[in-house]
Amino acid sequence: MDPLYSLRLFSETSRLGNLSAAARQLGVSTASASRGMDRLEHDLGFALLVRTSRQIALTEMGRSYLETVQRVLRDLENAKALGRSLESGVMGDLSVRSRAAIGMVCISPLIPKFLDLYPEINIRIDLTNETNGDLINGKYDVDIRTGILKDSSLLARKLADSKRLVVASPSYLRKYGVPKKPADLSNHNCLVFRHDPNPVVWRFRARGREVITVKPKGNLEANSGAILRESLLSGVGIGHLTDWAVAEDLKRGDLVHLLSDHQVTVDEFHHGIYAVFLPNRQHSVKVRALIDFLANEFARSPVFDSGASR
Repeated sequence: MDPLYSLRLFSETSRLGNLSAAARQLGVSTASASRGMDRLEHDLGFALLVRTSRQIALTEMGRSYLETVQRVLRDLENAKALGRSLESGVMGDLSVRSRAAIGMVCISPLIPKFLDLYPEINIRIDLTNETNGDLINGKYDVDIRTGILKDSSLLARKLADSKRLVVASPSYLRKYGVPKKPADLSNHNCLVFRHDPNPVVWRFRARGREVITVKPKGNLEANSGAILRESLLSGVGIGHLTDWAVAEDLKRGDLVHLLSDHQVTVDEFHHGIYAVFLPNRQHSVKVRALIDFLANEFARSPVFDSGASR
């Protein structure tokens, strides 16, 4: 009998508490699984399971043996993952730059999974709000950007759409009312994201209508979406943030999406999240692995309306 099959059979039987369920999981008959367990216990010289007509329980020796079996199976899975990464050439150092907000909210939760898939990758991630990434001089392999791409000397893959939303807390709206149209915002405390000295203008567009511009006025400006979000949650005013930044807040009802019949932006309406890289990185296996991974994860996430180009 295959020793690895025996270990998996014992582990699955212990996990499921049922020999028939373990047999189905491994694609064998219950009779075959029963013979396999009998043979394993015979070879070991001690009982692993106490079997009755209704349930299966581990013996004391079985519990001790299970710890070793599970460790061996984990090591085997890790070895298989390492083999896949070596065979595919996905290894080495990978330097990534990302805008701070998207990096914290959307990229950082995915890093453990990526490293688990590619254990031979050593990744370094820098989060910044600076707009000039040092891709040309080779400091970074991939730059995760949001907004509108303007640098034609770089290659880019769109990972997802990134919409802007006007939001406020229920407490603010109860106190000051709900704006019904963009012009109503002139009567509200508008919290403004500003990263340069130019005046901020919120641009609205309803289906089939002309663009309406609003100059927001309020008692808070910040170059950090995180600061604005905290103030919005506290009921300070009405703000303008990306859909992925407030997705969980909207789901919980901590924030309310306003003027939902309008698209809104501060520049252009077609925003996205992009992985940007130099042409000489186009055929890099490790770069491709990261970009494919992020595109697949974003496509499966309910936070995004996927706009990835496959």
